[in-house]
Amino acid sequence: SNKHGIAESYHSIAMVYFKINDIANAEHYNSASFKIADSLKLTSVLLLNYDLFYQIYSDKKDYALALQYFRNYSLQKDTIYNRQFHHNMAELQAKYEIDRLDKLREIANVNFENKAKEIKIQRIYLIIIFILMLIFGILVYFDVKSRIKANKQLKKINQEIIGQKEELTLANDELRKSEA
Repeated sequence: SNKHGIAESYHSIAMVYFKINDIANAEHYNSASFKIADSLKLTSVLLLNYDLFYQIYSDKKDYALALQYFRNYSLQKDTIYNRQFHHNMAELQAKYEIDRLDKLREIANVNFENKAKEIKIQRIYLIIIFILMLIFGILVYFDVKSRIKANKQLKKINQEIIGQKEELTLANDELRKSEA
């Protein structure tokens, strides 16, 4: 936000004053930066403020206050690094979980595709079997039809032969009678 930028600007001004050895203005602007950063819980700016207060009070030979700010600096630094560490851990864990879910999804997709291929192959086999059975049925139908036709022709021929046999038998009987 805008106040965040103001806090950082006050700290930068304080640093410039500290570098030119204007300790009073450095302390004034760092305090102004600290008030804003503390009210908004701007940890990164607070870390910079504590470090500069430590340097200011060390220069002023106020070692008790310098030590207090150094401890605050160390605590703030630990807090920031702990937050960063936990944030990084959470991010890594989330990435791991996403990767794991992506792999599971990939495996599921491969399994689904394999099942779909199996089903397609089974359908093709069923169609082939159906077509073969249809062809076999047609062949059997024509075979039976041709046998029935052949049987009818054989019966007809057989009846003709029986008829001719009877005629020959009658002719033979008449020949015997006429010879006798």
